[in-house]
Amino acid sequence: MTECLFITPNRITALLKQLRRQTLRRSFSKDTFDEGGRFYGGWWQNIPSAYRSFITIDGKFTDEFDYGRLNPTMLYAEKGLICESDAYDIGIGKEHRDVVKEAFNAMVQMKKDTNRPPNDIDFDSTGLKWKDLKRLI
Repeated sequence: MTECLFITPNRITALLKQLRRQTLRRSFSKDTFDEGGRFYGGWWQNIPSAYRSFITIDGKFTDEFDYGRLNPTMLYAEKGLICESDAYDIGIGKEHRDVVKEAFNAMVQMKKDTNRPPNDIDFDSTGLKWKDLKRLI
């Protein structure tokens, strides 16, 4: 689906507010500052995709790369396998793919295995209990 570039006063105001967010924060997933870490907070991380091709650095246009299925692909590679299909299609219907993807990536980021579902994921829409969804993933 292509996003339209409709310019309205409200949209311009919202974008200008985003452009002010230039401070980054770094979050580390391990108990060390020596490895990992992800940056959050920059306006360019949440700008609508239709506008991303207009981002420049020192007057030069940037490129955007989409690394689809990155976490499953890396996990497969660690085991010497190739992820050839959609890792988020676990047989419960394509309409639930986004929920499965969110849950999968949350599980990868967890420090330890837990029977409690990740916060902010509406897995109820799948019609499954968390333990069943987790097992299928």
